[in-house]
Amino acid sequence: MSKQASFTTSMTMEQVMALYFNPTAIRVAPNPVRRIETPDGRYYVSLSVQRNDIVYVPSVTTIVRHTSKMPYHLLAWYAKHGFEKAEEIKKQSADYGTLMHITIANYLTQRKLNLAAIPTLIESYKAEHRLLYDTSHWNQRLRQDILAFHQFALDYTIEPIAIEIPLVSRHGYGGAIDLVCNATFRQKGFWGELYKSGENKGQPKETFKDITETVLVDFKSGRHGFYEEHELQLDGFYRPLWNEHYSEHSVKRVFNWSPKDWLTSPSYNFTEQTGKSSQDEALLHLRKFAMRYAKPPFTFMELDGMLAMGEEINERVMARTSVLDVIRREWEREGIMSPRENNTPEAVHTPSEALAGNDEQETASLFTAN
Repeated sequence: MSKQASFTTSMTMEQVMALYFNPTAIRVAPNPVRRIETPDGRYYVSLSVQRNDIVYVPSVTTIVRHTSKMPYHLLAWYAKHGFEKAEEIKKQSADYGTLMHITIANYLTQRKLNLAAIPTLIESYKAEHRLLYDTSHWNQRLRQDILAFHQFALDYTIEPIAIEIPLVSRHGYGGAIDLVCNATFRQKGFWGELYKSGENKGQPKETFKDITETVLVDFKSGRHGFYEEHELQLDGFYRPLWNEHYSEHSVKRVFNWSPKDWLTSPSYNFTEQTGKSSQDEALLHLRKFAMRYAKPPFTFMELDGMLAMGEEINERVMARTSVLDVIRREWEREGIMSPRENNTPEAVHTPSEALAGNDEQETASLFTAN
């Protein structure tokens, strides 16, 4: 769930909240979060552990995009279509992916979805996001993709714990986790059953057993498989991020899910990414981002106050303002934060200076503004 505001043509901010979290499983609601889109990438703003400081951190996707080489398959794809056409296709694919995420979340929270309502969902989404291009092919595709997800939910007896939950790590990054759920897997093993006859009588017998585990699932709308950056996002960033906040429901296994381009029987890709990356690798990417790509919090000209004929324009009417000042004022009004004492300055975001003498475990301090 989000509420968006635009500050300039190149920067927007929205309040983001989990679309769903199970209050009996998750007893502590996540801290309030704002998500900021800038020309340099996506950032999250939240509260420190003590809830007296504002923390400004890059998103997982922004970190990975800046610190990873463009994969060969993506380079080849850009070469095939040309830059402008490729960017257009990429934008439209991202728009559809967001709609698919929203529709899956609605299905999970309401536990049902009327396929006949999909055209209305698409039109509402187009109007909200001011999409002017042709989306007529989305109708059939979204129906297929939701049926594929429904089959997945049946196959693994999915019970959601949290959906689209935005979190910020003490290590200095943030992200929205698509789905944490209980899933049932049929596992082969020796579960105490013995052979009752024959030459193996009395010996352990290998059988199947249904095992329910808490897992983390990241959705992708593309139908061409998953890539190395997905392994890093899931196993290096998102799994530690969830476990940092909710250790009582810790996740050991992480998966990517995407629909297949099926014709007669709903089908999907479900690939385990556990063990294919690590938090150490993720923190190396974060450290590189802090040194080379991190930018100060976004500022803009805030125009407000009373104009009077004959009076000069002053700072009460026009002032350069940090987006963090705007968020702090909102949270002070809402009682989320205590008002800052008079003349207490806002700390400057200087990650390159703060790096001196820090190791990866201290990276979070690089993104903190007091």
